[in-house]
Amino acid sequence: MIRQQNTRSKSILAKRSNVLFSDLPALLVDIVTPTIEAAPEFRIVGNVGRGESLLDAVERTDADIIIATESIVAREEYVDVFYARRSLKVIEIMSNGIYGAIYELRPRRVHLGELSQPWLLSVLRAPTGQFSFH
Repeated sequence: MIRQQNTRSKSILAKRSNVLFSDLPALLVDIVTPTIEAAPEFRIVGNVGRGESLLDAVERTDADIIIATESIVAREEYVDVFYARRSLKVIEIMSNGIYGAIYELRPRRVHLGELSQPWLLSVLRAPTGQFSFH
């Protein structure tokens, strides 16, 4: 938990969002990790590799956000878990490592364009269904 200030300047506790990587290449992990670790509201809870169960890892880590490559997002066996969890977001990083997309609770996919460090954090921070484009 982290402390945040609300609009009335009272201290409130806010849950940190658990971020789970799924089958990301080592280079992408090296690029994305410092950005997420620098933001106190996020905690990286693991990196699911090939041969490991993403569904089990989501439950075990109580993941709120999955960052994955486009190869796992299209896999039919994951569709149920992506939309079954109330607040789960799936951030998809394209194979070129530059562009991304977000999948939210509703079956809705929005192209995010080129991913910079500030843009990735703004997408991670945005409430489901609400984020601003740059």
